[in-house]
Parts: sequence; C-alpha cells; structure tokens
Amino acid sequence: MNFSKLFHSRILIAFFSACFALAFGGCEIVQQSYRTHPEFSARLGSPEAIVAAPSDIEIRQISTGGVSEQIDEYSEEANRLVAISLKGSNRSEERLSIETKAVSDVLREDFAETSALAKTVMRDVLVFSYHDILKGFEHKREDFRYSIGDVSAILDEMGGDQMLFIYGYDAFTTAGRKFVNGMLTVLSAAASGGNTAYVAQEGMGSVYAMLVDRNGDVLWLTQVFDPTLDLRKEKDIDRVVVQIFEDLGKAKAQSVDAKSE
Repeated sequence: MNFSKLFHSRILIAFFSACFALAFGGCEIVQQSYRTHPEFSARLGSPEAIVAAPSDIEIRQISTGGVSEQIDEYSEEANRLVAISLKGSNRSEERLSIETKAVSDVLREDFAETSALAKTVMRDVLVFSYHDILKGFEHKREDFRYSIGDVSAILDEMGGDQMLFIYGYDAFTTAGRKFVNGMLTVLSAAASGGNTAYVAQEGMGSVYAMLVDRNGDVLWLTQVFDPTLDLRKEKDIDRVVVQIFEDLGKAKAQSVDAKSE
C-alpha cells in the first residue's frame, strides 16, 4: 500500500470509527471543519504572503475485481485545476488569490521530505483533533499545536512567508464494478432481510488544506469531505477551493472576535 492510500485509509478509519461511536457509544464528533493555532490571529500574515505548494490530489479507479489503481491523467488534471482555482483566474468576482509555486531542483528533495512530513502531521491532526473517540488526547483539540519543522529556505525561494498544503483523494468505479456493487447491494440486503446493505467504496471525495508559517508551525487546517464531490470536474474543484477560502476567512474572523472580547 502506498503512502497516499495509507494516509487516506487511516483518515477514513478514524472518521467512520467516530461515526460508529456517535451512533452506538454516545461520543461527540466535533463539527467545526477547521482548527487554528492559539496564536493564529497574531501570526497570520497578509493574503499576499501566502504561497501554495503544488497540491497532491490522488484520483483512483476501482476495477471490477475491486482493485484500486491511481489514474495519473486524472490526478495531474485535478492538481492543475487546483492551481487555477487558487489563483482565481477562472472566476470573475473578487476573492483571495494564491499563487502555486514549485521549487528548484536544488530544493526538490528537501521539499519532497517536507511535503511527506506535512501529510503525516495532517493525518495526525485529523485523527486526534476532530473527535473524542480517542480518550486521553483532549489537549490536542484544546491546544492546537503541531509543526513540520523549519521551512524558511523553501519559502524564501517561493517568495512567501506562509505555505498552503493541499491534499485530496477521490475514487470512481468502472462500469463492471458498478454492476458488481449493485449485485452485492441486492444480495446483502436479501441475506439480511433488508436490514443491512453492502456499501460501495466510491464517492469518497475529500480535500485537506493546511497553512504553516516559516517555523513550520501549523497555523490552520481545514477539511472538505463530501460524497458528492467529483475531483475530476473543474466545478467541484472550484467548489472545494471556495470552501477552503471561506473556512480561512471564518477562522480569521473568529480569532479577531475572540481577541477583542
């Protein structure tokens, strides 16, 4: 299993475990989509200081036999659309515009390590800071402090003071797999007397965005999880980016209000 698949699998396990706990164990799932550093308001710079790292959207196809395979063509196109939407060049109305910057060959290896670490930290945030199914980690939600280590050299080259990481995952099925899913649904419902049904592993569109400063401290993180998303489509990518920007704006407004109280 590759790293991206492992990353998403663990997030899904945590998410559905939390849903199970809510239904059967009375656990509370934290509904707010974003999390912020305690000093978020003071440390968040101007929008012009934010640069985006090349996004990492992974789109997979599930075959008739249930084998999951990454489709590079769709994944590359999704990442291209993310960069376009972040910049806002495909929309007429005014909104936040963030440039996606690549690094030179000199820093390519360092950036790859930083990106992999950012993904690991993001996974931990999603596991420990979004629900209370894991007892003993309440402090992770109350005092949101995570870091990926110093990224000042990379930001110097990118020309920014804060870096936005975006990761995402989506899966779709072949026509043969859709038929198999339909048969499994009918058979499982019949076998259980209509009480349970097979659930197909598709339509799991999810995107995660994380903002770090020069020290590598995570200032803000948000998630967009929507079974109706199709990350192969420009309108859905744009919908995700709009939601990311809205969450960042809400976090800023909330932190300013809290500071003024």
